[in-house]
Amino acid sequence: KQGGSVEMPSSCHARSLTLLATLIALAWFAETGVANSGSSQAWRISNTGNVPVAWRVRSLQFFHDDGCTKPVIAEPNHTGVAFASEPSEMTGADYVFALRSPRGWESVDACSPGQCHVGFELNAGSLAEVRCVLLHQGEEGLHADAVMLQRLVGTTWVSVVTWTPVESGKVKLALSCPPAPASIDNGRISGC
Repeated sequence: KQGGSVEMPSSCHARSLTLLATLIALAWFAETGVANSGSSQAWRISNTGNVPVAWRVRSLQFFHDDGCTKPVIAEPNHTGVAFASEPSEMTGADYVFALRSPRGWESVDACSPGQCHVGFELNAGSLAEVRCVLLHQGEEGLHADAVMLQRLVGTTWVSVVTWTPVESGKVKLALSCPPAPASIDNGRISGC
């Protein structure tokens, strides 16, 4: 308009723009698979596949970055509290985060999808964003072949990502592939 005045959009237009921005964001989140990433005081992994005997998690470490180089300091009874579904005898969630302990945590029984979990809640006022997980599970029959990373939002556990297939033993699981160098001496770069 002339005279320097600006016409403000009607509330209908503003709602339409807000709806459009929301739809674009949801489409991007659905495409990237990280719709629910963000900071949280508590993080856990749960089984999304069937575990026929018992789920054994020897160690679990959360990281701030996709390359698993910047650890979230998860020290039971110091920086927070380890927790898990019911453990079998002589195992427990605290042992999972005691990285040099061979004991770990093991579910008391078989786990149907989503039934079992192990995680860490940081002390009050502390938040972390988890982008990568180092997971050491048991051998065949004692591992989850699919796991979900979840974060606590209010009182609800929200799925961040599901990884499948997941091998037994030690694995590195990231939300996205870390940047790869252009070349390396005496080696090769494979897909993420």
